[in-house]
Amino acid sequence: MSPYTVAQPEKKSAVLGVVGLAIVVVCGIVFFLFGKATYDAMFDALGTSWAYSGSIPDTSAITPEQMSLLVGPLVGLMASSLIGLVGFILSIVATVQNKGRIYAIVGIVLGVLAPFSIFIAVAMSMSAHGVL
Repeated sequence: MSPYTVAQPEKKSAVLGVVGLAIVVVCGIVFFLFGKATYDAMFDALGTSWAYSGSIPDTSAITPEQMSLLVGPLVGLMASSLIGLVGFILSIVATVQNKGRIYAIVGIVLGVLAPFSIFIAVAMSMSAHGVL
């Protein structure tokens, strides 16, 4: 071996990038499903008149049973958001450390786009309840 040859850099494991991407994808799907469930529960509990008028709905008439049906999807929405944020941060770290960079970049892009899926979930829920 010549003293002037450059040693090849060691290949880093892509596990961190793949894990970050997997977390972002799973949480993005769960976020979408819980977003639709949240709006379905809102329309079931409050009716659809508030969506037509654009006013703040009167929540004083919500029964505890209706509130429990609304709280479950909201907790799932929050949990998937927080866990998805962890996947997003893992993707950023994997990109910086060059550990599965391609997977991590896809995870970052999907992590940025995932919150916008709530608009599709709301539109689906509104059309299912005859608002759109």
